[in-house]
Amino acid sequence: KVVKDYRQYSEAFDRTLFEGKLHEGGPQAGTFTLINAGGFSSKVMEGVVQRVAEASQRLGAKGLDRILYGDIHVTNTIRRSARVLAFYMVEDDALFVRANIPRLSQDSAVEAITHELAHRLHFKFLRAEKNPGVKFPAALWVPTSAADRDLFNIYEKLRIQEADLLRTAIPERGEKIESRGRVFEVVGWRPGRKGTVIQLRGPGGVSASVPLESYLHFKGKTPGVFVSPYARTAYQENFAEMVSAYCADKLPADQVQMLRGVL
Repeated sequence: KVVKDYRQYSEAFDRTLFEGKLHEGGPQAGTFTLINAGGFSSKVMEGVVQRVAEASQRLGAKGLDRILYGDIHVTNTIRRSARVLAFYMVEDDALFVRANIPRLSQDSAVEAITHELAHRLHFKFLRAEKNPGVKFPAALWVPTSAADRDLFNIYEKLRIQEADLLRTAIPERGEKIESRGRVFEVVGWRPGRKGTVIQLRGPGGVSASVPLESYLHFKGKTPGVFVSPYARTAYQENFAEMVSAYCADKLPADQVQMLRGVL
């Protein structure tokens, strides 16, 4: 899936470079120049300018001005899911943002832009600063540099904290949960491949098993350690999500200290 997505990004990049020649001299958003690669109207581009300017302001307020440079390619949806609001191509140090986003996704788009620029901070700057001999963008997804080890250690620390919290969140036998008009009772738990599994019994002796995380989420008791579900997926994404939350003043105080230690 990652290879397929990256191929789509690469194709979009080539297409944008070609189409962008028809739309040179785009509007400015802070220190960025926007390349209108989709022939969007001035009204649509104004919205993109506002989102990029807000992301720039957030990053600049945290002293991260060094990543605020270059062109931003404004394009259309490149994936069927339409969930990707921005993306960063490491090899080309190129940033893309979507123009066609729902009105309710404005703040999410700002956070997505700060997230993707955090990848630039990681791959182009932190690695070079801690490993001067490492040429950008060598070993993109392997934690070989001192910077990657620092970020991986933060990720592992959070993962262990969350595992500890989950162990203390196992429900008592007899606890009840209602789903679609049926009441289920906790009768036990067992270890599973990816963590603890809660065993339930429902009407008529019907049994069910669900992961502890799903059970807690359904009960509204999910212990939050990672700043977002996406942050759990990899140490690179955790760093980018932490930076995005930090810039929005949403990062927990203990994680702010962790992040400042690597910036």
